[in-house]
Amino acid sequence: MALRLRSFSMAAALALASTGRASAQVPSAVPGEGEVLWSQPSHEQAMLVQALEHLRKWEMIAADEILSEICPEITDGVAEGTTLEDLSCAARAVSFGEVKGAKDAPDRADGYWWGGERARQTKRADLSRAFFEVALDRNPKDSDVWTSLGRLRRDLGDLAGSSDALRKAMELDSKNLEAPYWLAANRMDQNDAAKAEELLRGILAKDKKFGKAYYRLGLLRQKQGSHEEAIGLFEKAKSNGVDAKVVRERIEESRKALPAKPR
Repeated sequence: MALRLRSFSMAAALALASTGRASAQVPSAVPGEGEVLWSQPSHEQAMLVQALEHLRKWEMIAADEILSEICPEITDGVAEGTTLEDLSCAARAVSFGEVKGAKDAPDRADGYWWGGERARQTKRADLSRAFFEVALDRNPKDSDVWTSLGRLRRDLGDLAGSSDALRKAMELDSKNLEAPYWLAANRMDQNDAAKAEELLRGILAKDKKFGKAYYRLGLLRQKQGSHEEAIGLFEKAKSNGVDAKVVRERIEESRKALPAKPR
């Protein structure tokens, strides 16, 4: 079949990676809190998942036959959206770059990782997993992809699988502080406060401005009844980028739990 392209180039194929990994991660207001409500898969989403499975197997023509139904044309401006068409165009752009001769290039994982992150953030679990599987096929040593897979599994309630992925991310890159942060969150959910604190203190030893670590330590102290210390940790979290409204609510909870001062 003929491939219909507007202004396609290698630059377009790598447009997703060029946006930068930090831009693809949208931090939550409440770090790791709350129930995740997944969207119901649509017919188009099922098609895109099938196409990604073909891409994982390097069945490029079969994949493009599906992708072209959702994304008939690719432009240079496919890097920012989160609709199924945007994500399909993203997959097409990166796969065309691969066909152009960069099959073994590790940075090919970036575009698929980007798609998986956008799908996870927009509550499309099956689609997110499919993107991450292609990314890991292209570069199984990508710590960021393993971290994102760990977050996805956590969101789905698979703490054991999540922890496995996060430990793999930590093995691959000791500078990746998101992986131990989310592993600490898992340990807290499993009531392993000692291990959670060890992980969080380890993060702060490397980066004293990692605000989410102070926030989770505050949650630990709050749960343990050490409310004065919890308040101090929440204040540090607020000073280092954690959403002020969220922190104020936690501080108020701890203040109310403090024993009344004698008159």
